[in-house]
Amino acid sequence: MIIAGIDKVGLTSREFRVRDLRGWSVGTGAKVGDAPPNWCRTVDGDVIEGPSFYMNTDTANFDLGPKGLRVVFNPSKVRHPYKLNTDPVDVGRIGEQVQNLLQDRGVLADLGSMQVFRTDLAKDAQLKQHPLMYGSACGAGLHGKRLRATAYPDGHRWGNTQREVNFYNKTREVLERSKLTIEPNTARMEVKLKKSRPTANTLGFYAFRDLCKADPEHLTAVYRDELNTRVFHVPPKAPQLVFSFDTDVDLFGMFMQAGNSPLRNTLEAIQMPLQGVDIEHWKAVMKASGVGDRQVRRQIADLKDRINRSGMIQKRRDAEAVTVYSLIDELKQAYAA
Repeated sequence: MIIAGIDKVGLTSREFRVRDLRGWSVGTGAKVGDAPPNWCRTVDGDVIEGPSFYMNTDTANFDLGPKGLRVVFNPSKVRHPYKLNTDPVDVGRIGEQVQNLLQDRGVLADLGSMQVFRTDLAKDAQLKQHPLMYGSACGAGLHGKRLRATAYPDGHRWGNTQREVNFYNKTREVLERSKLTIEPNTARMEVKLKKSRPTANTLGFYAFRDLCKADPEHLTAVYRDELNTRVFHVPPKAPQLVFSFDTDVDLFGMFMQAGNSPLRNTLEAIQMPLQGVDIEHWKAVMKASGVGDRQVRRQIADLKDRINRSGMIQKRRDAEAVTVYSLIDELKQAYAA
């Protein structure tokens, strides 16, 4: 089983203290003529005027406003330009670095107790075809449950304000942004949980320290369940074939009077797929039509032989065919199985 990686973490809290904000930038939002907002006070009681403040670094992005502190970082890119971090314990170690950085920039907060408001879980897979084909297949055959779909040339997105699924060409992204090498036809599928309450309900915990102690298999199960629930749908049950015995007897009798191979001609006339034939039903039809046991055995033997040959041919065609459904099935096996 491929473990899902943690591609992004967003944390929020109202519990923090400000020592100073040197190195931070002042956010927008103040109106001309209004007195400067003075909601922010340091531990010494000094007022720092501004509607909000932000600081972006290579490790994490920070936002500070009247509603609290928000911290967003990518624990995968801290370790590698594109490979996913699948170890929650290591994510905790990266969180300690983020907390130290925040403290060095004048804000004191306990990252471990902060609420997780966003988590991106993802898997990479090397596919058999170019991702362009799968993007087209997603648009033709997949419809996200309560998610709005957006198509890209070699990817697809399903999303709303609370959650999102992204499928895209990771090979192209890496080659365009760096000189690194990556396997061809590598694509990433991300599950993004983007709001505090649905994120906590889906993950089963609230605080960042719980994410850092989570079982990687639990996170993978969350990822898999989200894909199967939101994007990959169980195909509807095959329609049940309803037989009218008397009608089939009449039709078979008509072809029996017309000449040879009445069973074959009857099945062709009603366009019955060979893989869907009920042999016992047609035995009864022939007997009700007055066909002798020897002739019934001969025609049933011929029917079974045609069913077997048809199955072999179809199996070979299915193995070689590239269809919307074969591409979707490959995606499901690669990411959600």
